[in-house]
Amino acid sequence: MKTPTKFVKELSAEQRGQLLDIYKTDLRWRPRQRAQAILLSARGYTLDQFAALFEVDRDRVSQWLDWWGEYQFDGLDDDSRNGRPPKLDEAEQARAIELVRAEPRSTKHGLQRIAAEIGKVISQDTLRFIRKTGGYVWKRARRSLRLFRDADEFRAAQGELAQLRVAALQPGSDFDMWYFDEAGFTLQPSVPYAWQRVGERLELATAHGPRQNILGFFNLRQCFHSFAFTGTIDTHTCLHRHD
Repeated sequence: MKTPTKFVKELSAEQRGQLLDIYKTDLRWRPRQRAQAILLSARGYTLDQFAALFEVDRDRVSQWLDWWGEYQFDGLDDDSRNGRPPKLDEAEQARAIELVRAEPRSTKHGLQRIAAEIGKVISQDTLRFIRKTGGYVWKRARRSLRLFRDADEFRAAQGELAQLRVAALQPGSDFDMWYFDEAGFTLQPSVPYAWQRVGERLELATAHGPRQNILGFFNLRQCFHSFAFTGTIDTHTCLHRHD
């Protein structure tokens, strides 16, 4: 009869911290999965619960716990195996990453470009592994106006704003400085996910459409005003709402 209760020994605070760091940051999915299993086992999760959570056989999870008991952190890694060589060598993998960067939101297009230029057909799982080992993660892209602005003018404006902040905070100054921002609900689809290098964020050109807007005004003396309305946000709208 299978024993439903098999757990790792109590973890030290240092072990928990290291396991949590591996689970959150390691680029390899197997060590991440096994680190999570050890942490959950220490919290009382059973083998049957593991099998359902990770969609693997309970004996596989039992082996993970045995490896931890015998090898500790070395047990989270796979032993080296003499398997078949990778379909793409190091140079081809580097080129494959360059090709898929042209359209980071579409794995299908990336596979087609790799097959056309490198001359080798690889699977989505292989491409996913190449991206992860190359330092890329699948995360939400960001809409931004950065692509439309002039860098020199932007830095000059930052300097002017710094001077205005100083002037607004002078005792007895009749000059006030307000910050303004808006948010809204729109029919535009949500910002998509894409493969992006760790520490970087893909920015997409923003677009406009019918929306329910919310305006917010905030000055350096902690005074705040907000307004909700529909329609275009322009200079007339801001001055009228703020007055």
